[in-house]
Amino acid sequence: MDEVGEVQKLAGALGGLDWLLVIAAVGLLFVIAYITGRKEEDTEDFFLGKRHVPGIIACLSFVATEISALTIVGVPATGFKENWQYLQFNIGITASRIFVAYFFIPMFYKYKCTTIYEYLKHRFGAGTQYTNSIFFFITRLLASGVRLYATCLAVAVIMGWSLGQAILFFSLVSMAFIAFGGIKAVVWTGAFETTMFFVAGLVLVGFISSQIQGGFAEAWRIAGAAGKLSVFSRC
Repeated sequence: MDEVGEVQKLAGALGGLDWLLVIAAVGLLFVIAYITGRKEEDTEDFFLGKRHVPGIIACLSFVATEISALTIVGVPATGFKENWQYLQFNIGITASRIFVAYFFIPMFYKYKCTTIYEYLKHRFGAGTQYTNSIFFFITRLLASGVRLYATCLAVAVIMGWSLGQAILFFSLVSMAFIAFGGIKAVVWTGAFETTMFFVAGLVLVGFISSQIQGGFAEAWRIAGAAGKLSVFSRC
């Protein structure tokens, strides 16, 4: 409860500029979704964006898709308390992306598939498609539920809302957002979010470095000496 109180005090300490930035960022997300997601013509446009999404935008959006509220809350804390060995997971993810790009994506174009499950039908039959679809739906529902809960829990504490109010608000906004704009709205807003991740990260590094005697180089040296920069385990 003490930690919750500290977070609420921090939220109360947010100034007008802080809230202006938050409102502007959220508002810009809706503007991007509206501009890119309007004029949906058919289901191919809604689900695939007519396969005309720029590659760089798709890549940036892919990063935003992988970064959830749990990542934002948990990974910095893990890096601070331990080290960077969590990045080993990302090495595996990068390798899997290369594999998928060369061996699976071409099949999507060959069979004109919308999802991986449609490809499974072409490759292994309808039984495999339905079985994997059911398992994915169940596991994704559970995983998304945990992420939604974590996000709403943090926002409820900061904003002074009840947990139920936060969940209802985010659920309604998410459904309206996706139902209106389709994949184009999701992809382009995801690209915006990833860009903001990098911009905010660079600004934060610059600010912290300016507050440390010796700057970034000294901060890097201290972190390295403390073993905070370790990526691979030596065990």
